Amino acid sequence: MKTITPYTLAALMLLSVSCGKTDLPQNEDNGNNICLRTDIDTPTKAEITDANGLTLYVTETSKNTFSGRPFSPDAATNGIWNTGTPWRSGEYSFFGYAYSEGNGSISSISNNGRAFHVSQPAGTPSADGSNSNFADYLLSYTYIVADGSTRPLVTLQMVHAVSSVELHFVKPAGAAETVVTSASVNNVKYSGTYSVYEHNANSIVWNCTPGDNQTNYSRNTAMTVPETGSGNDGNVSYYPDGSLYFSFLTVQQPVDNVTSPVTIDVSYEIGGTPYSSSFSLDSVQGVGNWMAGTKTRYAIILDSEVRLLGSIVSWKDGGDMEGTLVP
Repeated sequence: MKTITPYTLAALMLLSVSCGKTDLPQNEDNGNNICLRTDIDTPTKAEITDANGLTLYVTETSKNTFSGRPFSPDAATNGIWNTGTPWRSGEYSFFGYAYSEGNGSISSISNNGRAFHVSQPAGTPSADGSNSNFADYLLSYTYIVADGSTRPLVTLQMVHAVSSVELHFVKPAGAAETVVTSASVNNVKYSGTYSVYEHNANSIVWNCTPGDNQTNYSRNTAMTVPETGSGNDGNVSYYPDGSLYFSFLTVQQPVDNVTSPVTIDVSYEIGGTPYSSSFSLDSVQGVGNWMAGTKTRYAIILDSEVRLLGSIVSWKDGGDMEGTLVP
């Protein structure tokens, strides 16, 4: 069995195993152990490349025995961690968190990982969509075990707390060659303090208070713009391959009806003729907020008149980890 190191958990798919007696430390199982191991090295989250190890919290809801007690990969032997307290019959709640700072920072983690402060790097977006330089934070849904003494399989689904924003450029089918020369997303609040409003087995709802500081994410590299294509449903697709200009991770925040609205500036050429445009995101229907755990995609259709479309999609690549309490 592999030992879980503190820099792999969020970047791997962790699958369940049953730990036999041969996997246990030299001292025999006394009912205290949690066993977790990596099974296949499947990346589940491109943004996390150097994640701090998963911190797992176990709470016995009736007696609160394990409240605030973190799983420690460093203290594990062959992937097995001794909790120091035997499991008893009763209801237990499991959840965990992991994070990656990149060039940003994660600080002031409290309430067993259900509150934290994040600050993203300012000014430099990700041209390839990896967002590896940005800070990210993952919290799992809670998992309830009705009878802790049975020590069953526990599965924790990790979900994102920060928001992902993507900027795509496309041109109408058959239009002359179109080239983006520069673009900027302006007045982005890049830090904030999070606290969980609702945390259960089905959802996580965050409160986020963004900081006052703002930044502009801009790129000045020429890109030949692809045409709109047909999606699998026969409708026009506004996110064809090669349409991504840049992306970034940021904090949950409103972009509609605010004092200083988020804006986009773009300079481009159609058939060699230069154009420029600027518009506010409060004009985009259906996208009033950049929400925790979602990707907001903006498609900018470049013609003599610029059109801006926005969509909010699920961000499901947080991965999961499974482990079993040693039987």
